[in-house]
Amino acid sequence: MGGDTPEWQAFYALQRRRSNFRNSPAGQQLLSNFECKHESIKQEYLRIIDLSQQILDIDAQILKENNLKIGQSGQASQSKDLSTILTGNSSVG
Repeated sequence: MGGDTPEWQAFYALQRRRSNFRNSPAGQQLLSNFECKHESIKQEYLRIIDLSQQILDIDAQILKENNLKIGQSGQASQSKDLSTILTGNSSVG
């Protein structure tokens, strides 16, 4: 691959320009700005993940508490039903 054709010479010239730009003060400044913004985006991303995890934890806790309440009210209802069956009196409990 490669060669001495005008197309390859143009390609090599473009590669040199890219390399020279990256090493130039303007290229270094651009790279520095990109890295700062990239780091900021990563920090925001991690913050969003952390907040999402906190929301999931709270939702799980609420569901657990609701399930416990439902379970307790269900048990109380079952006990009342059993008392009614055994005594024939629906006012028990």
